[in-house]
Amino acid sequence: MIEQLFGNNSRRKIAEFFLTRIHDSFSFDELKNYLGGALSPRILKEEIGALVRLGLIEAYWQNIAGENESDKKAGGKKKNKSKKQNNKPEKEMRLQVNLSFPLLPELHSLVLKSIIFWEQKLVKKIKSLGSIGYLAFTGFFTDTNHTPTDILIVGRVNKKRLAQVMRRFQIELHLPVRYTLLSKNEYEYRMDITDRFLYDIIESKKIVVVDEIKKS
Repeated sequence: MIEQLFGNNSRRKIAEFFLTRIHDSFSFDELKNYLGGALSPRILKEEIGALVRLGLIEAYWQNIAGENESDKKAGGKKKNKSKKQNNKPEKEMRLQVNLSFPLLPELHSLVLKSIIFWEQKLVKKIKSLGSIGYLAFTGFFTDTNHTPTDILIVGRVNKKRLAQVMRRFQIELHLPVRYTLLSKNEYEYRMDITDRFLYDIIESKKIVVVDEIKKS
């Protein structure tokens, strides 16, 4: 079964993506945004279909309230027939991990161990790029939904080299990773004005690796 799940590199990328987000669901368009840089839409569709047939991923239809563009332009004036049509919900296929899949605990643990290994390597790389005052992992590293970033870095680092390190990390881990880099002054300013973006990160579940700001 494991050989079938990770039978090729494309399928492994998709499986690992879902296994790090076991409580989230995605439309096909959302998956294209996340994984489209590494996989073509055709390959993505084929491999998702294979994972659905194997039982790791389940698909379901979700209603979406639709609105007719012509009615918008008409200033909201609608004929009875159009109104009836507009109230008819559109459906969108959503994809998510099948939480009752027999091998899910083992597969999830395997992927998390891989992430921890690469996370340790990434910390060393980031520290070598400059002066780090604060470094925290959140988002998919802590299985936290709706966090605006996965890694928060505060300090003075070479942006070009950091981008290269993060790109390499994503390739090796087969996962899209969002990171935010702030200078110490910008971090303190955002804290002073109670910046929503920053506070959403600070108040979320996270793994703090470096915290030298309070000491300075």
